[in-house]
Amino acid sequence: MRTTPKRVLLAISTTGSDGHARLAGIYRWLGEGHDWDETILRTRADFTVHTIENLLRYGLDGAIVSIPYNYDAGQLLVEAPLPIVVMTNALTEQFPAERPNTAFSLIDDVAIGRAAAAHFRTLGRFAAYAYLHDARTSDWSSGRLAGFSSIHPECRVFSCHRESDNTIDRLNRKELVDFISGLPHPAALLAANDIIAEQVLSACRELAIRVPDDLSILGVDNDVTTCTASRPAISSIEPDFNEAGYRAASILDSLMNCRKPRKWPKRPGVARIVTRGSTKPLAPATKLVLDALAFIDANVFSNISAADVISHLRVSRSLANLRFREITGSSIGETLKKRRLAECERLLRTTDWSFCRISDAVGYSNPDVLRNLFRAHHGIGPKHWRIRTNGHADS
Repeated sequence: MRTTPKRVLLAISTTGSDGHARLAGIYRWLGEGHDWDETILRTRADFTVHTIENLLRYGLDGAIVSIPYNYDAGQLLVEAPLPIVVMTNALTEQFPAERPNTAFSLIDDVAIGRAAAAHFRTLGRFAAYAYLHDARTSDWSSGRLAGFSSIHPECRVFSCHRESDNTIDRLNRKELVDFISGLPHPAALLAANDIIAEQVLSACRELAIRVPDDLSILGVDNDVTTCTASRPAISSIEPDFNEAGYRAASILDSLMNCRKPRKWPKRPGVARIVTRGSTKPLAPATKLVLDALAFIDANVFSNISAADVISHLRVSRSLANLRFREITGSSIGETLKKRRLAECERLLRTTDWSFCRISDAVGYSNPDVLRNLFRAHHGIGPKHWRIRTNGHADS
């Protein structure tokens, strides 16, 4: 005997690729021999109090929702005694977990952040890493940051205000430009989504920053229209929205038939990473210099010389100095001196250490060498510089 199909509401926006993928996942499940009488609300304009009242009056058996629609209309669903599967973090407060017959099929945003960090690692070692939140610092955005920073804990994080109250996804241009202009090159930036990534690209054009040579940009969602219309085209992580839709359908069917839903070991994460023009492997020269800078950072105060840095790189002295000067504008030896002089100044200003102790701390076993460098740079000796700076004589 054929049973009457369950009446199901699918409140899923199809204005972006994520909604299309969620619907495709739901229909993948239905295509395995299941039968629903579904009503699809594809836009915010469709999701009204009047529409929901009519659907409830006609009779609904369940719903899948994936976008924060009209609050009053959504509240009608919250209060209705029917199973609901929520597919977005934006609705977790409106549909609390303690609501009977409520389940969630969400994306693992932490896994997305980790995948982004791992992808940048395949491109080389960057001078800086950055994460750009969406304008609302949403939970899903925070999850992506958590995954990204778990691999790149030193990443620079920026939360930008909206351009105005009427532009939810449009970031304040001046704040965005200021943040991007402060990144050392080459840098790797993960944007919370493709819409943010496109705005970063626009700011780079204003600043004459070369993408991907100076700044590699990676978005999330793989919205094909947004990504391919940009110049250069945006590389993007495609979350597994299809699998999330498939699971949502399976869970809802179980709830509507009073069965315990199947348990999956983990949330859907990344379907794939689509590489386009906004990212590319670092040039060999850039990799060489970044490796040198990393070695200097780790050993600058350990009495190393330029020869030690070159030995670490395993290239000729002439090639190492040529590439280093091309990218940094300075030689390896000059970089070591600048770093040590800067630390010497800091210690003179903030401690009462003797100059011999400071010299040893910054990597010079002979304090006379550092004293001569200091005098050549400042025009006065360290003792008088300390007195002039903070009124404290060398002890």
